[in-house]
Amino acid sequence: DSADRIPINDELARLTPLIEENRPGSPQPAKKSITLDLDRSIRQKHKDLSDEQMVNAIKNGKILYQITLKARKDLEEKEITPIALFQSWETIGEFLDIALDFDAISGLAGSTGHELTYSIILASVLEPDLISVGIDVPTDRIHAFDMAAIRKQIAVSKQAAAAEQKSQSASPASAPSAAS
Repeated sequence: DSADRIPINDELARLTPLIEENRPGSPQPAKKSITLDLDRSIRQKHKDLSDEQMVNAIKNGKILYQITLKARKDLEEKEITPIALFQSWETIGEFLDIALDFDAISGLAGSTGHELTYSIILASVLEPDLISVGIDVPTDRIHAFDMAAIRKQIAVSKQAAAAEQKSQSASPASAPSAAS
């Protein structure tokens, strides 16, 4: 009975927008996709890598890495299959994309003698100083993305989307008519 006497108006006022936003049938604002400004070589090698994947990984506290995996050095010499290696890495992080690195092959003539190289985008909570030990790849073949720059891009995109949504909700077209 004492619960009826506790004021909850402030809490309800803060929750109402969330409730309205998630109510079935309520119009959902179009989500603006965030376009991250990444190194051109990453975009060229990883055409299937989406900004949404990266943003979700970052929201979950993960650091993004581009890892160069050499078939001979990292697989054959260690007598491990790609599947076994990737299964062991899944305990360390989340694969966002894997691509064959064609840039490492300098032409068709004699290309069978070249080492196959894979470019892997991995999202992990491991810090840069620990990732090499966790995946057993030399540090010179592990590139940590500039997380501060990416977080800043995400924040700027969110601010721009919020400002746009605010300006749209303040426009006369979105205001309820006096007849209703």
